[in-house]
Amino acid sequence: EEQICRVASMSYRHRNGFDMFVLWKSVQPEYKLRLHIWWPEYSHAKQQMEAIHNHSWDFSSTVLTGAFVFQVYAFSQNKNDVNVHHYRALTGSSLRFEFMEQTMLTCVYDAIMLAGCSYSFDHTVLHRIINMPNTTTSTLVLQGPNQQDYSDIFVEQPFEEEDGHMPKFTPDECIVKLQRYMALL
Repeated sequence: EEQICRVASMSYRHRNGFDMFVLWKSVQPEYKLRLHIWWPEYSHAKQQMEAIHNHSWDFSSTVLTGAFVFQVYAFSQNKNDVNVHHYRALTGSSLRFEFMEQTMLTCVYDAIMLAGCSYSFDHTVLHRIINMPNTTTSTLVLQGPNQQDYSDIFVEQPFEEEDGHMPKFTPDECIVKLQRYMALL
């Protein structure tokens, strides 16, 4: 019971359309082991496609089930590329989005990642995942120590709100979701 309460206290439905469970957290050395699950019903939600973003930490990930489109982006000067609103997500006790600028991005890598694929990126890589419809996709993510106290987020439409509060799962919600996931394996 103590373990599920600990997991629930760090786990939530992410604004990029997946359930995020912190399975293990270490302070020394600093890392987190996370399970991300994109449920089929989330593929019909308003935010089906992740915002283009980077992270404040380096990470490695393995696709456990399902598949997704994985895209990597770079800054561009070409007017035919994606015009985006650049926000900075400031970490701390609560998440706050700060508008930075409008900029242009171009997709430099676009591939389908299937179960069994693994990849690693440093914190500066701009990327996004587009989940396949009607598929339960899951990844196991090893998150390294923070390299900076912010991450960058790029969206085509401005954020309606600048508060990034994401309510944590209750222990009961965690149990139901993880049991549902285990039944799929």
